[in-house]
Amino acid sequence: MAGKKYLTSRDIKMINFLEDTSLLITAKQAAMLFYKSPTNNTKSSITVAQNRLKVAHELKQIKRYRDHIDQSFVYYTGKKPTKLEHKLLITDFLVKFYNEFEVVSVETEFKGLEKTYGIRPDIYIVFRFGTHTVSTLVECDNTKGFTNGDVYSKIMKDKRAKKISYILPYPLLIISCTDKKNEHEFQPTTVKTDFTDFSKIKFALIRAYDNKK
Repeated sequence: MAGKKYLTSRDIKMINFLEDTSLLITAKQAAMLFYKSPTNNTKSSITVAQNRLKVAHELKQIKRYRDHIDQSFVYYTGKKPTKLEHKLLITDFLVKFYNEFEVVSVETEFKGLEKTYGIRPDIYIVFRFGTHTVSTLVECDNTKGFTNGDVYSKIMKDKRAKKISYILPYPLLIISCTDKKNEHEFQPTTVKTDFTDFSKIKFALIRAYDNKK
């Protein structure tokens, strides 16, 4: 029927992403992750994303929120998330990561290490780097620097000793997304929150695999 609103396959992927991660998304983020123009026209992609998010909201598949009328909406499913800026930073990181690597799986607030180490990393990602399957634990913070250095040092030690292969079966990289300096002895791969140095992740992977040759 003409004029009837419906969901596209890309809409469903976007909704599933929000449901699976419990994150927020803006039209700009959705444009980069789900509604890219075939000609990489950013303005066109954002316009499409705004329209599709509006339709998904009107069909009651997602919810939306903004503090003021002059602000852009952020979209989510389920309960309204807390720590909005933190969750938007995590979404930003995933948008960038998906555009740089072949992602196999993503789990936010990763619970696999909580019982033994008492932490929940913001993201656990399994991805492919060339012919290798690799994983990363990511901590994102726009207010403070990398914490839990002692814990991550123990995780990496146990990982090398193959004590936690049942939890983390693939080669592991620790990433901190923050603008603060890390003062701890344990040094993760650190990238800024504007991602201008995101290439450091690829360099860290190249060094790691070069050292194994």
